[in-house]
Amino acid sequence: LSAPPERLAIGRHSGPGLRLIFWVQGCSLLCTRHCLNPHLLKRDGGCPIPASRLTTMLLQFAQDYREVEGVTVLGGEPFDQAQALVAALAPVRSAGLSLMLYTGHTIETLRTSDDAASQQLLGLCDILVDGPFIDELYDESLIWCGSRNQRILCLSERYNEQDIEQARLRQRRALAFSTGRRGDLAISGAQSLPVANRLRALTATMEKDRPTNSKGAGPNEQ
Repeated sequence: LSAPPERLAIGRHSGPGLRLIFWVQGCSLLCTRHCLNPHLLKRDGGCPIPASRLTTMLLQFAQDYREVEGVTVLGGEPFDQAQALVAALAPVRSAGLSLMLYTGHTIETLRTSDDAASQQLLGLCDILVDGPFIDELYDESLIWCGSRNQRILCLSERYNEQDIEQARLRQRRALAFSTGRRGDLAISGAQSLPVANRLRALTATMEKDRPTNSKGAGPNEQ
């Protein structure tokens, strides 16, 4: 993960309903020079944790926040860690939470992959946002994605295209600010690199000014 699971973000902007949001560390695709999360590209960063711990934290947050409808996974590239995510998210999905996942792969590539874990992870997804970010196709009016080639795909019967459109119209473009139990700040929802960079600078300053004994991991943005 990009940060300890205690710092999960909670928001209504990255998928339908109130969602638990986390970012995975590491991306093998490197689809753009203008990634919103360049600090998440290296595999040797972030916070390695057992899949069981992530499962426990997601279920605990869902119990604490009864309105939570599902989990959204961003990155980094989730399918680089498909086996671990299947282990972590299968119990969460079985508990009734929906799963939305962002990937730089296209669904056609994923469906023809011979990697068993990738097929299992794809099978857990209710919603998939697929495709690399392409600079020339950036569209600031888009909701839940950044460039016009990216698609929001319903992969289960839980949601249909009308559900997605209604949720997007309700939410529109927005930022979400959430704090953990230790006061750690997570910001998500930025869809332009200048905004993401300004938010990173802001949260870095806030982290620096906090008392030493209360500092957590660095901020998350998407």
